[in-house]
Order: sequence, then C-alpha cells, then structure tokens
Amino acid sequence: MDISSADAIGTVYNLTNLADFSGTYTAVGTGGALGGGGSIATMRNQRGVVINLTGTSRGANIMIGVQGMKITVEGAPTASTAP
Repeated sequence: MDISSADAIGTVYNLTNLADFSGTYTAVGTGGALGGGGSIATMRNQRGVVINLTGTSRGANIMIGVQGMKITVEGAPTASTAP
C-alpha cells in the first residue's frame, strides 16, 4: 500500500541549509507505540539530515518501506540545484 501523505511531528537534526532537507529518507531506527497512540521513527537522508518523527493520529503507525520515503519542500531549492 502506498501512502501519499501522513500527519506527523518531529525534530530535525544536522540541517544547516534548507536545500538539504529534501531527499530520500531511510529508517535508521523505529520504536514502538507511544503512550498517546502514535509511534516514533528515526530517518536519515543522503545529506546527513536526521528526523525523529512521531505520528499525530491516534492509533497511527509510522512505517517506512525498505526503499525509504521521499520528502520535498515545495518551492525550496533541492541540494542538487542549490548553489
């Protein structure tokens, strides 16, 4: 099953340039369900940006496929096009 969007909040680490945020993220760790019903996952992209995500929907699980997930910031330059 493909997911086109999901609601989550998170903390971002190692981000010094907005263009580095967009990319393909792969799981570096996943945790169990949180007390509030969400779940947590840690992901990293090819530029070293790390995101700790927590699902915001009750009962939601964050599942990252083997190939990861692609995240883009609309209107922001990507690392491949940034000067």
